[in-house]
Parts: sequence; C-alpha cells; structure tokens
Amino acid sequence: MTHNDKPVNGQDNPSFLDLLNQLPPVPPAPENGTGRLAWLRAAWKESWEEGGFLYQRWEEVFQVRHSSWHESPTGSRRPYCSAGSASSS
Repeated sequence: MTHNDKPVNGQDNPSFLDLLNQLPPVPPAPENGTGRLAWLRAAWKESWEEGGFLYQRWEEVFQVRHSSWHESPTGSRRPYCSAGSASSS
C-alpha cells in the first residue's frame, strides 16, 4: 500500500506500515523448551517444587497466619513492623 505523504526536502517519507512490511518474518517459537528463557522457566518450576526456595517461603507465610506473633519467623514479621511504623509517622 502506498502513501500520500508529501516529500520533505526532496526526500520521500515512508509510511510506518510500509516499513513494517519490509521486516523479515518472525521465526516460530521453539516448542521443545529451548528458548531464551528456558533456564528461567526451569528455575521457577524448581523453586516451587516441594523443598524449593519459593515453596519454603510460601510455607512460612502460610504458617504465620495460623501462629502467634512469637512463633512466626523473623523475616515474616518485618513487613508488619515496617508497615506499622510507616503508618504511625
């Protein structure tokens, strides 16, 4: 599709759509999990498996809901303390 833009300083101004049509086709995404972020997906899945880092943190958060203040892990109490001090000032 051609465009109607007037030339500026004797130079033709191509339409944005004309420029997009000149791009090479996008290669298909790999289906076997060997893409750019395959290592990140693998690490994410591994950390959510039982015993993984994120799984353990989630278990701590879940336990805080059902335990008293003194039984909860220190790392889980920090957000409550900082939120309380921020709202009181």
